[in-house]
Amino acid sequence: MNKTADNIFTFFCSFIEQDPSTLEQLSPHKNGIYQEQGRLVFTLPGLYQHLVTFYNYKNNHVSDNADVDQSAKDKQAYLIFRKQLYNSDINTRLNAVGYGVDIYRSLPNIDDTYYQLSCNDNN
Repeated sequence: MNKTADNIFTFFCSFIEQDPSTLEQLSPHKNGIYQEQGRLVFTLPGLYQHLVTFYNYKNNHVSDNADVDQSAKDKQAYLIFRKQLYNSDINTRLNAVGYGVDIYRSLPNIDDTYYQLSCNDNN
């Protein structure tokens, strides 16, 4: 397990449980993450930005070098997030509670691809 997977799993569980504050965060937030027909639909950059904005997610593996501009640090943090997500057991953990993540709409660029969190019965 890794901290990134823990943060994502916590967020996904709050969505699964239909936590009102989580749903409220998603209502106006169409920036690569939204709900549709009981499913959470998201791009990886959208998921990352949502965790940063609403859950104070921070990747501690990013360089603290003052000579590196913030844009480069943000990109580095996102790429580390994405790698940790792909190397995680998130789907195994979600399967244990009857949910899973799969591709919703595949696009040539992985960062433009939409994924969905849905009940295994709805896939």
